[in-house]
Parts: sequence; structure tokens; C-alpha cells
Amino acid sequence: MKPGSPSCAGDRAQHLCNDGDSVDSFSITSDSTRRPKLTKVQKWAIAAGAVLLVVGVAVAVGVSMSKPKSQQPGELLSESYCSHLPDSSRQHCHNYFVSQGGEKFTAAADWRHYNQASYDCSGIDADCLNADLQRNAAGTVCRPLQEGAACGNKQRCMSGVCGGASSTDASTSSSKAPLPGKPTTPKPDADSAAADGPKPSTLMPAGPNTTWPTAIASVWPANTGVRIPEQFLATSHEWKRIMDYTGPTFEAWAGIFKKLGPSPIIRIGGASQDAMTEVPGPETWVSLEKLQRATNCRFIIGLPLWQKNAAEMGRHIIDQAQKHLGDSLMGFELGNEPEFWPTGLGGYDEKGQWQSGFEAYAAYFHRVATALNPCSDSKPILSGPGWGNVNTQDPSWFAKVLGAGKCYLWEANTHYYPYINNETVTAPELLSQWLQDFALDKFKAYVGIAKKAGLPVRISETNSMYGGGRVGLSDTMVGAFWTIDALFAFANAGALSFHLHWGNGGQPNGDNPPSVGVQTNFILKAGQDPWPYPSVHAPWYGYLFWTLASAGGYGKAADTSFVAANVERWDKCAANIKVYALKSDGGDVRIALINKDVDKPCNVDVRVDSKFCSNKASLSRMLPGRLGIFSKGGITWQGQTYENSGFTGKLQNAVEQVAVRPQLFAGKPCSYNIGLPAASAALLVVSPDEALTE
Repeated sequence: MKPGSPSCAGDRAQHLCNDGDSVDSFSITSDSTRRPKLTKVQKWAIAAGAVLLVVGVAVAVGVSMSKPKSQQPGELLSESYCSHLPDSSRQHCHNYFVSQGGEKFTAAADWRHYNQASYDCSGIDADCLNADLQRNAAGTVCRPLQEGAACGNKQRCMSGVCGGASSTDASTSSSKAPLPGKPTTPKPDADSAAADGPKPSTLMPAGPNTTWPTAIASVWPANTGVRIPEQFLATSHEWKRIMDYTGPTFEAWAGIFKKLGPSPIIRIGGASQDAMTEVPGPETWVSLEKLQRATNCRFIIGLPLWQKNAAEMGRHIIDQAQKHLGDSLMGFELGNEPEFWPTGLGGYDEKGQWQSGFEAYAAYFHRVATALNPCSDSKPILSGPGWGNVNTQDPSWFAKVLGAGKCYLWEANTHYYPYINNETVTAPELLSQWLQDFALDKFKAYVGIAKKAGLPVRISETNSMYGGGRVGLSDTMVGAFWTIDALFAFANAGALSFHLHWGNGGQPNGDNPPSVGVQTNFILKAGQDPWPYPSVHAPWYGYLFWTLASAGGYGKAADTSFVAANVERWDKCAANIKVYALKSDGGDVRIALINKDVDKPCNVDVRVDSKFCSNKASLSRMLPGRLGIFSKGGITWQGQTYENSGFTGKLQNAVEQVAVRPQLFAGKPCSYNIGLPAASAALLVVSPDEALTE
């Protein structure tokens, strides 16, 4: 493993097929009214006073044969129980106890992911968690495992921790990746808004800096490759705060979304879809209708899967979506990141009992899917499997799900987050080529599998870092460069769409995910509801760069295909540079030059076939603020910025572009020599110029 290579990345999983009975009859009942038939093994386990629990993880999923933990004798989980747990386990236990409704699902998932050793002894299982969700109140009906009870991998509960306190100490200090949906604790750094104020706009010349080393990049526009889908860049949002986009600053939000294309694609889902306890109410659907009318957007709607009554809830959501969203409805994503469920990967059998493991999950997924979208229906409307991360799942699982779902899947999907440790990753590591290549190799295998099933693959949730990101990294130019590079790389790898996840967007208490391009900020006034408005952050500039490169303008559909581009000779230039080239339907060649390096500038000598040489070439630059790659503010793209935009969500200042003249020598490629400072990007657009090429 390379120094700084991923040593964690969290678990993330998949689905399958298997004909079975309808799950419509599933309902949430207490354990006192529904008990599974005990096997000999289970009777032995009860007699011994132990519980066997093997929690499924991304690469090795066990099958539990124990009696449900919530049926164990003993006291209910309580604040008193939590107070005796070590370190952060105590806080996770408290969070679960005081949370209500769907928040219980999230609290349990967090606890399992961050402190599995203490979670394994908590007594939380599918039955009591279902009951807790329906109670929609603080407290719990779950009962912790008794002292000495079997847990985990041939261990025993000691003082509420599977394997003893040393196990939870090890788990909290390990490089295990935080669970998506919970921002990591900000690290102190000097990159504050006060330190990183706006800098004066300077129209930087296009030419090279004679003191910098030079790299040579060759572009061959004659033969086109992968076609970019018309709306490749898309967004993803949780159910919880979707109405913030249609509040008092609705016009500003509409303007933000309309920048992305003539018909933006919005996925509504994430962890909230498996945590929901009821069908979203009328106010949610009215908000989505309002957003659609203003932006002409299209929707992918997330359906629950974890709940016992998932099929019943899913059918009601489908009915409401079809009623309110009509032709703007693209389809439905069934379930979300099942390997991160509080119960681990698994599913309910025909009798409504939870079974662990991939096979159980796959059979359950197929049963719910066919209940929602029977194979006798003429039109597939579901997508899946919604794995938590393309990096960590066995492609054979993907193949099995797609093979079973041909009659109800209209596309395949997966999520993607870099295979890193959020707490320790550095900017150079996050922007490294080996890290991106690791994911691309996995993704290309998925694309090959899906192609055999006749399905495209959508990355329905992604961002620079999981868990909402890290302050001082995700919300800087690092996040912007990661966004630009990932969009080009995954589009070229054959992805159908790339949905950057905004989560809840923001909270009135200021708990905003750093990786979000446009966060939701709030004005708080006594006696009034919080007033949400769009707050543009560094990653959004990456969205704008991509949109102009792929579509030639804001609000337009992509009109480009990839052409070959390669950095052939570095000389002394050691900067982390990437070059991508696109050719538009109108003949423009758009060349993206990206310097992701923290401190190394470089000239790039862009050489294009003389047939495409042109005096009608222009250069647009994306420049950082005073803190370079760690800038949060002071960023400009084409000389424009969102600084001082107030609540409008509109770019400020006039567009700045520089005309570029080529160097042209007989028998040699046309050359455009561009200076590229550290932590900057440039878009060179070469338009057809028949007079010069002749």
C-alpha cells in the first residue's frame, strides 16, 4: 500500500434476485405478538444466555442465527446504561436514546459505524428498531445484551462492549471511515473567512511565465470518443429539508439550479429514504411541483427499503410522485446504501423476520421490487442497487442484482466516495491520480457488467468526501478541483450521470455539510421561521467550469464528445496537472487545463493538429483566493465571483476572457502556450477558423 493510500473507507454494499411472495403484508409489530420459530441452535443459544450476532460488512457478510437481541431478558436500554459506556460510545448511545422517529435510524447507523464494539452489545436489532421508529418518541424498547453474552466474532459483552473496553478504544482510534451523512469534526486551521477575503480581480495574461517549467500537452480533435450525456452533472438531496429551496428566496434557488442545464436532474433520497416512517406530506410534493415549474427539472425519487412495510410505503410514494410530478418523473431508486443500515446488510424473509447477509438482502430487494413494479408491467421504473461505494463492493454482487432485475430496473446505480480516511487525508492525497484510478477501475468493471444487462450506470450520489466532508478541505479549492477532475474522469469512463450530494443542504443551527456547492444558510429572527437562502461555496465554481466546458454556456445541454489529450513531456514540471479535451457539435475544441498542485506552477504548451488551429481562441481562468488551494473565498471564474451577492445567488462582475493567438509552423502542430499558476484552472476554447487553417 502506498504511503497515504486508503486504509479505511468504510463499508458499502449491493443487491440480488429471487422470486418470492409479496411483502405487502409486512407490518411493524412488537416482538410479543410475532416471534420466530426457534431452531435447535437458537434454543441452545438462549439456554446458554448468549446471542450470536455476525454483522454484515462490505467484504464479508455473516448470517445471524441468534434470537433477536430485543427479546433478550434484562433492562431496557436507558440513559443510565449509556452513562457507563466508555468514551464516544456514551455519546452515540445517548444520541440514540433521545432521538425520535426517523432520527433513530440515523443515530443507530452512526453508532454501529463509529463504535461497532459497543453497538454489538446495545441490543438494537431490526425488530426493536422498527418499533422505536413507529413510536416516534425518545426512549427505546431495545434491551442491551447481558454481561457475558456472545457477540461479534466469537467474543463476549463486557461492560457493554463486545470484547471489552479495549475493543472500542481500538475502533475509535482506527482509520475506519466515518458514515456518510455525519460531518466530521472540523480541524482547526488558518483558513477562515476573515483570513481569506476577496482579492482584487486581475486579468492574467494567457501566455507562459518564463521562470516556470513547461509541460507539453497534445490534443487530437479529429477522432471523437465518449459522448457526454446532455445532463451529466446533477445533484442529490435528502428528503428532510427539500422545502427550503422553495421558501422566501425561491427565485435565487431557481437561478442556481437553472445554471446546470435546460432540465436539471434532481435526486431526492439518501439516508432519509430508509429512515422515513411515513409518506412525505402534501407540502413536500407542492414544493417539488413549484421547483419543477421554475427550473424544468426532472426527478429521481428515493424509496424506502429497510422498513418491514417498505412495499406499502413505496407504493404510496410512487402514487404521489406520479400524481404531482407527471412527466418530470424519471424513476425511483429503491433503498439507500444497505451495507450502512444499522442492522448491516440483510433483509426480511417471507415471514417478516430479519435475516443477515447478501443472499437475504438480494432476495428481499427482489421481492419488494416486484411488488412495486411487477414484471408484467410494460415499463421498468426502478433503479438500484444503490451501493454505498463503488470502491468496496464485489462486482459479482452487482451482476447478480442486475441479472434478476431486468424486468423492473430501468438503470443501474451506485454511489461513489473516495477511498480515504476523512480525518487524516491531505489535499495532495485527495487529488492524487492513484486514488482516482482506484475508483475508476472499479467503476469500469460495473459499466461492463451493466452493459451486458443492457443498462446504463448512474452515480446517483457522490462528493469529494463522505460524511458531508471536512471543514478546511472540502469547502476550499480542493473541493472545486476534485469536482472538476471527477466529472471529466467519470464521464469519460461511461457514467450516465454524476449526482453531487448536498444532503440536507444546511441546518438553522449552522450544521452545514462542507462539501456542498451551494449550502443553505438561514436568517434567524425572533418569532419567525428560519429564512433559508443560497450560500455559494468553493466547490460550486467547479460546477460552473464543467458546465461551460461541456455545454458551452450556462443553462445549456452538453454538446460535446471527448477527444484524445495527453501530457507527453513534463521536463522539470512536477505539478499535479490534468488535461481534458472536448469537441462540440459546432466544431469548437474545448481544452480544460487543471493545476491541482498546492504550490507548483507550470506552463502548458498545448499542441493541436494544424487543421484545428485558430486565431479565434479564448482563455478563461479559475483563480483561487489569497490562501491558494485552501481558499474558501476570493475565488473567481472568468473574473466573476459570488462575493457580495447577498441573497440573490447571482454571479457578480463582468466576464473576463483573454484572446489567445497560436504559434504555427509549417508541418508542425499548432501551439498555444499557457501559464498555469498553482491551484488554478483554465479553459481554452479553440473555435473553427477556416482562413487560418487554409
